[in-house]
Amino acid sequence: MEIREDYVSLRGFIILRKPPCNVPFKYVEYILSPLAPSEISKSKLKAYAVVRITEKTKITGRLYSGGYVKVEGRVEPYPCGNMRVIIADSIVTEDFSKYWALEEYSISPKEIRRVISSTLYASAELQDSFLYSLFGAPYIMKNPLNWREGYNLFVMKNNERIVRSLFEFFKGFTELLPRELRVEREDKWMFTDEFLDIDLKVFNPNNTDIRYYAPKNIRNVLPNWLKGKFERKEFVYFIPRKSKPDIRDYYAKYSETPFILYEPIEFEFSELRDYLPNILATVFWRRTTLPTLNPFSEEIKIFRELFEYWLWKNRNEYGEIIDALLVKDSLFNLNRRYLLSLNVLGSISRLIGKIEKRHMNLVLNIEQEILDTWINEVPKDEIMTLLDEYKKTYLGEDRVLPKALQVILDLSSTSVDGLISREEIMKTLLRLGFTETKAKESIEKLVANGYIYEPVSGFYKVVKSG
Repeated sequence: MEIREDYVSLRGFIILRKPPCNVPFKYVEYILSPLAPSEISKSKLKAYAVVRITEKTKITGRLYSGGYVKVEGRVEPYPCGNMRVIIADSIVTEDFSKYWALEEYSISPKEIRRVISSTLYASAELQDSFLYSLFGAPYIMKNPLNWREGYNLFVMKNNERIVRSLFEFFKGFTELLPRELRVEREDKWMFTDEFLDIDLKVFNPNNTDIRYYAPKNIRNVLPNWLKGKFERKEFVYFIPRKSKPDIRDYYAKYSETPFILYEPIEFEFSELRDYLPNILATVFWRRTTLPTLNPFSEEIKIFRELFEYWLWKNRNEYGEIIDALLVKDSLFNLNRRYLLSLNVLGSISRLIGKIEKRHMNLVLNIEQEILDTWINEVPKDEIMTLLDEYKKTYLGEDRVLPKALQVILDLSSTSVDGLISREEIMKTLLRLGFTETKAKESIEKLVANGYIYEPVSGFYKVVKSG
C-alpha cells in the first residue's frame, strides 16, 4: 500500500507462528504472508516478512492465525535469511473481502456472461441463475426472516441422469475455488511450509457469506450441520436433487430459483478456470458497491408495486390456484417469495452495478417462469388440498370478503414490518374496482371479524397471517 524509506503500510495474512530463526529479541514476532492461506501451500514463490509486536504496538481487532490484517510500521533488516522485519506501530484486522475486491481486475457483465455460456451448456434461464447466485444477495435491511447474503440455487428432477449432470457441474465448480471460498465444516487447516521448514496452523480468514457449497454426496445434499445456515442464507448453495415436484419441498421454499430441469446439462471448465480470478474479483468488488437493499427506497417501492401487480395478474389468470400456493408451508408463501425475489433483484443489480426498472421486469419474468412450471408439474389434487386449507385459515366457511382480504395479505407480505396504511389499502382496492364506500366497509368488516387490527392509528396488521 505504501513504502516510504524505512516505513511501510501493507496488508497480508498474519500467521501466529514464531519465525524459524534463533534471534535474541524479547518481543513477540509473527510471520506475515502476502498470499492467502490456501495459496501459501501451492505457490512456488515465497515472500514472507516478520512482524514484531512491542509494547508500543496498537492492535485493533482480534488476531488469529491466517487472519487478514493491515500493518503499519518501520522496516529493518532481519538477521535471518533475506527476510525483513516490520516493527509494527499498528496492526488492524481487515475484512477478507478486501483481498479480492480489486476493481482493476473486475470484468464486465457481458464478459462474465460469455464465460458462463462457454462453460455451462444449459438453458439460458439456468445459466443466468447460476450467474446471479455467484454474487450472493445484498442484505435486506429489516428483513423479517433475518436472512444474510447467501443465495440458494435448487434444481430438481426425478431422473438420475439429469440430476447427476448438475451434481457433477456444481461439484467441479466448487473444487476450482480457493479453499477460503468453499463451505467446509472444518475451518482450521494444517500444512507444512518447506520454505520455512515449519508446520503452520491457520484458520479460514473469510468471514463473509460469499462462500460456495455443493454437495459431495448426491444422496445427502444438505448435511444436518448446514440446515440452519441454509435457512438463514449463510453462504451460497448449489443443490441438485432427485425428486418429484412437491409444493412443500423444503429446498424449493428457500430457493430464489427452484428450477425443474428437463434435460441433462454439459459443461467445460477450461475458460472458466482461466477467468475465475477475474470473476471472483468482480463478485467481491460489486459486493462493496451494493452491500444492502433498503426496502424503503424509491426503487424497492416501485418493485413492490410491480410485484403486487404481477401477483394479481396471475390471480386473474389462474384463479384460486394462486391462493393455494400462498399458504404458509407452500412454495409460494407470499412473504418469503417476495423476499426471495428481492434477493434475485439484488444479485442482478450487483452484477450490473445498479438497480434499474428493467432488472425488476427481468426478476418478475423469472418468477413467472417458476410459477408456470410448478403449476404445470404439481399434481392438481395437491393444489386442491392446499386451497381447502387456505379457505379454512383465511376465509372461514362463509368466505368473508375474499378479495379485500387477499389485497391486505398481499400488502402485508411485501411490507417489512407487516404494517399497511389505510391509504395504501384504499388506493389498491379502488384500483381493483372497489367503490370508495365498499372499500371502507370492507376494511371495517375485516376489523370486526378479527382478520386485521389497528395497532397504530391509520395502520393495520393482519391477525390471521398463517
